[in-house]
Amino acid sequence: DYAARCEQLRYRMATLAASGGMDLGEARHALAEELQDWPFSRDDPLVQGAEMYLCMQRCLEQQRFSDLRAALESHDIVLIRSSVKPLSSFSAYEAPEVREAEDVLEAFDSGLQ
Repeated sequence: DYAARCEQLRYRMATLAASGGMDLGEARHALAEELQDWPFSRDDPLVQGAEMYLCMQRCLEQQRFSDLRAALESHDIVLIRSSVKPLSSFSAYEAPEVREAEDVLEAFDSGLQ
């Protein structure tokens, strides 16, 4: 039923918007699945809005990875720490850059003790 599916899609989008960085990767994945399984017209403004939102989130994530790579190259511990923190809201912790940054931070922090 179209109305029920629209309501479910609105709920997924609201969950993603309200997540405020918590479980953002999971919320994005659920919204992407909802769009993939959408049985009605892709021209629906609700679907187009959701697809644009996901696209913007992917671009933001790519920019944050780019910032993290630049921070790692600079060897600036403050910059590394501030660059890795925003990635915690994405399902990005398996990325090699994030693991490398965590290793650098752990080594730095243990050297302070």
